[in-house]
Amino acid sequence: MNTELFPYLTSFKQVADNPRSLHYKIGGIFSELRNKLQSGYALREVVNKVDELKFLSNEDKHGPSSLYEGKIKNMGNAGGNGGEYYTPRPLIKSTVKVVNPVIGEIVYDGPVGSAGFLCEVFAHMRTSKELSTLEHEQLQLRIFIGKEKKSLAYVIAIMNMILHGIEAPNIVHANTLGENRLMLC
Repeated sequence: MNTELFPYLTSFKQVADNPRSLHYKIGGIFSELRNKLQSGYALREVVNKVDELKFLSNEDKHGPSSLYEGKIKNMGNAGGNGGEYYTPRPLIKSTVKVVNPVIGEIVYDGPVGSAGFLCEVFAHMRTSKELSTLEHEQLQLRIFIGKEKKSLAYVIAIMNMILHGIEAPNIVHANTLGENRLMLC
């Protein structure tokens, strides 16, 4: 794990053609993670559970995504720091409904946390009308921008967006407050 698998997955970032590609994002995730599984048996259990997951449709992706956000929420409720990255879904949905963003607008979340707002805006825009090929491409590559300073939240945001159907999240590992301008990824 520590000497072969994680370094291999981290290398995706260096060999990817485009920083907006899924390979680049996976490399970015694994460059931030440290393996805590010491037992090969525990690793086998994790691999078996992940192997059972299906990601063939948006409905298939919704289950793990909901589970993932639920775990983040529970971390905060249990006195951990997970709640620092989690905004309750009803608040997010209400905000998106009031703002009513449309395709063509840039959606920027400076302290992106778990990317709950970006995921909800993505769902809102994706279902707002029948999308053209160009609009679908815009939705995937050019509309959503986020920044996150903390490593854990950065990884959570990218994973959450991938699970919600955004193939190459446009999230930068940076401190928004330390910059004077919007830096596009």
